[in-house]
Amino acid sequence: RQDYTVVCGKIESGRMEIYVTRALDTGDKQDRVVGQGPRRIVWSYGTGSAVGYHGANRGAATVTFVAGGTQRSMPSTDGSWVRKFSNYTIPAQTTTYACQSFSFPTDKDRHVVAIKPVINEGTKGYPHHAILHVCQNNSYWDDHVTPNICSHNTGSAGSSPLGLPSSKCSSLMWSWAVGLGDFILPSNAGFLIGNGTSKLSHVILEIHYDNPQQTANAIDSTGFEAFYVDTPRQHNAAGMTLGDPTASFSSSTTGSLPYEVGALPIATESVHRQATCPSQCTTDLSQEITVFSGLLHMHHFGEKIYTDLYNSSGNFVKTTNRIDFWDNGFQQMRDDDALSYTIKPGDSLQTHCWFNTKGIGSGSAIPFGPATGDEMCMDFIFYYPAQYRGKDDNEIPQLFAFCGGRIH
Repeated sequence: RQDYTVVCGKIESGRMEIYVTRALDTGDKQDRVVGQGPRRIVWSYGTGSAVGYHGANRGAATVTFVAGGTQRSMPSTDGSWVRKFSNYTIPAQTTTYACQSFSFPTDKDRHVVAIKPVINEGTKGYPHHAILHVCQNNSYWDDHVTPNICSHNTGSAGSSPLGLPSSKCSSLMWSWAVGLGDFILPSNAGFLIGNGTSKLSHVILEIHYDNPQQTANAIDSTGFEAFYVDTPRQHNAAGMTLGDPTASFSSSTTGSLPYEVGALPIATESVHRQATCPSQCTTDLSQEITVFSGLLHMHHFGEKIYTDLYNSSGNFVKTTNRIDFWDNGFQQMRDDDALSYTIKPGDSLQTHCWFNTKGIGSGSAIPFGPATGDEMCMDFIFYYPAQYRGKDDNEIPQLFAFCGGRIH
C-alpha cells in the first residue's frame, strides 16, 4: 500500500529534491503513527545519480514533525563520576566480552540522573555495545577489578554476566550501543546510590568488542560519566530486560509453546521469534510501574522489533516501542515523553522480533548468543519505582530485572 503522495521534485546543480506528504496516521499497520514531540530519524545520501549503497554517508538525528511532547535535556547536577576501562588491550579475536568492576561513593545518599558515554576516539570502531550491571561486592566483582574477560567458563571470548546466578548482578543501570547518545532520566527519578541493601554501590561495566579483522594491540578506555544530585528525587529507578534476556532462544525447551523457538534457519526471508513477559510474573509487582526509557536490541539479521502491552484480561493496550526498519549501526534509546507507559500487576508484554537470513545460502542455523554474528531479541526498559522479586543466598533483596523468554 502506498501512502505517500509526491507533490513536486527537481534536479538542480547535481542535487535532487523531492517533496512528499503523508498522513500522520495512515491507518496502515505497516506505517508508524507520527505523534507529538521529537522523533528519531536516520538519514543517508548517495554519491551519484543512481540508487545505490550510501556507504559511510549516513547518520542519526531528531526531527519534530508535530509540536508538543518533550525531549529530556541534561539537568543541573551536583557532580559526576567518570569510570573507564583501564587501558584494556582488545584481544585479536572477532568477539570479546570484557568486564571491569567499579564502585560509587556511599558516604551519603545520591541519585544518578544522567549517564553519558565516554568513547575513546582512537578505538571507537571496536565497542559493539556496553551494559552497566548492578552487582554486589562479591568474588565475581573482585575478579574484574582490572578489565578482563567476563569470566564464567565461556572460553576466551567470555560472555555477559546478565542473568548469571554466580555473578549476583540483578539489574541494569545503563545500556549503550552504536548510535546512542546521553541517557537522561525524568525529573522525578534517579538511581539511588548509597550504603544499604536497596541502594546501589557496586557495578560492573561490560563491553562487547567486535574485532572482525582481529587487529592486535588496540588499547581501549571506553567508559561512562554518571551525573548525580545530592538531594534524592521522588522515585528510585531500575532497569528490566524483556524479550530473550539471556540470549537463550537457541536452547532446547521442554513442553508445548504457543510460538516457534530455536536458532534462525538460513536462506529464509522472514523468521519470527516471540517472547512473553507473563501476567504470572508481573503480579509480583508491588504497584504499577512507569516505564520512562526503552532500548530495543537485535543484531545484523534483525529487520523489525516491537513490544505489545496487554492488560490483565488479555486485551491489547498499546505497542510500547517499535522499530520497523532495523539498523544495527544506529540504535536509539527512547527517552522522550511519548514513550512513557505504565505496567500494572497482572499485565503481560509480548516482544516480537523479525529476522531475514536470505543472504546466507549455506552453513549452520544462526544461533542466539553473545557474538556479533549471533542474534538477540531484547527490550531494555527503565522504570520507576524500583521493584524487588526474591532474595539471594544472603537474603539480600534482588531487583526485579528480567521478564521474558528464559532465565536460569
